Amino acid sequence: MSALQRLPTLHICTHDSIGTGEDGPTHQPIALASFYRALPNTLYIRPCDTEEVAGAFELALENMHVDPTRSDANSRPTNPGPQPTAMTSLISLSRHALPQYHHLNLSSRAGVQRGAYVLQDRAHARVTLVGVGAELCFAVDAARILSDELGVPARVVSFPCWRAFEMQSPGYRRAVLRRREMPAVVVEAYALNG
Repeated sequence: MSALQRLPTLHICTHDSIGTGEDGPTHQPIALASFYRALPNTLYIRPCDTEEVAGAFELALENMHVDPTRSDANSRPTNPGPQPTAMTSLISLSRHALPQYHHLNLSSRAGVQRGAYVLQDRAHARVTLVGVGAELCFAVDAARILSDELGVPARVVSFPCWRAFEMQSPGYRRAVLRRREMPAVVVEAYALNG
């Protein structure tokens, strides 16, 4: 209801995994991600580590405090993310112990603001692996295996917020995904969408 009424609300979802957690199965329906993404006026954000969690909160809070009745430059947030309408935000967090990529200067708060960003780039890459939320670690591991064991250089893109990414310029979206240059494989443990 908050999304339909354009209420600036922040929801925190836990147990972001269909796998077995520390306390057993989470029993989360696999269709929830598709459902949340289909909600109008909603930012569904799946961060991969603590740095992206901080970026997710920044994105959510920036989009809660926008005055949709004003159109002047002073009423808009300064981040490069979605603007200028107040939105409901859902931040979907994992209970699992996940790798922390900010220690390697890879994950990015600013990248979350844009919805998706290149986490690891490779010269002469032949595939882009897109990791979403808790499953980003599988994309990073797969890129390492492809490169080290099979000689296939792979890029890794972190994709925490689909709607924020859709609001970016076409040039930015093309630069991140590079779909005209190479195939992309999405790694997410939910039902297919689209």
